[in-house]
Amino acid sequence: MTNHSIKSYTLKNSKGVEVDLLNIGASIYRLLLPTSEGNKVNIVLSYTDLDNYISNPYYLGCAIGPFANRINKGQYFHEGKVHHLDLNHGKHHLHGGFQGLSFQYWEVDHIEEKQLTFSCFLPKEQSNYPGSLTCRVEYELTEGNELIIRYWAEVDEAMPVSLTNHSYFNLSGESSRSILDHGLRIYADKTLAVDEALIPTGQQISVEGSIFDFNQLKTIESGIHDPRLIPFKGYDHYFVLKEKSIKKTKRAAELFHAGSGRKMEVWTTLPGLQLYTGNFLNDKDLLAYSGLCLETQYFPDSPNYKHFPNCILMPEETYIHETIYRFEF
Repeated sequence: MTNHSIKSYTLKNSKGVEVDLLNIGASIYRLLLPTSEGNKVNIVLSYTDLDNYISNPYYLGCAIGPFANRINKGQYFHEGKVHHLDLNHGKHHLHGGFQGLSFQYWEVDHIEEKQLTFSCFLPKEQSNYPGSLTCRVEYELTEGNELIIRYWAEVDEAMPVSLTNHSYFNLSGESSRSILDHGLRIYADKTLAVDEALIPTGQQISVEGSIFDFNQLKTIESGIHDPRLIPFKGYDHYFVLKEKSIKKTKRAAELFHAGSGRKMEVWTTLPGLQLYTGNFLNDKDLLAYSGLCLETQYFPDSPNYKHFPNCILMPEETYIHETIYRFEF
């Protein structure tokens, strides 16, 4: 497909914040904040060629689903039946498979100056999910410099659903600069233990005093060279939030760049988030550690663990969650 199929939409507030969205993957293409010099800087990583959003090998800025993150060996059991999903990440299922939400052209249902709603339909058995998925993602830019992302989803067969956004943030506004100097705080008391393929083992481990303890603001660089992270080249781990209530909007994380004074808060109704420090970015315009993701979502591989929060959406239910990114500059 050529990029004439890709359409861009812009949300603006009176404070000078702009968000450029794409219909491919319901993606955040650019997120612009004003500077004291009267310019604007883009604080998310973006492909220079819009056609790259069609294949989107790094999932830049896109909506992820039906299930964010990994499912071990692409299979899960539900009501006595084993379901086999796409194996699009070696021996495992990742981010909804080969035909997940990230790679779809979304419809625009509603658009205003500061609000846009995308919708998408995935037919039964796409990426081998047992049912069809109907979903909407609404982006709202507020006068309080918040970007609110609201998710709705319904299914016609019981299946795992966990939606997120995969934007890579770099608050310096310079994608050629590393995010290792960014300060990060995550309001989490546990992280999920994982194997060498980043598949959860089922254990939840206290972060206290470890390289995963971001309860006090500290730089990414302070822990990223720890030998335990060598196999993964950095952080690619799930953090379980202290506030356990699902559906309640709660503070999840704060990101701070001292050089510019820019700050981002993350609030969500979901039970945790995946921190990914861009370890495997490898492109002339996208270098390793040039952006980091804070992906609010259900636990990875949760369909295979009964003691993880339930992510199976039933036909009589509606998936409703939201994540808020709040900016100071």
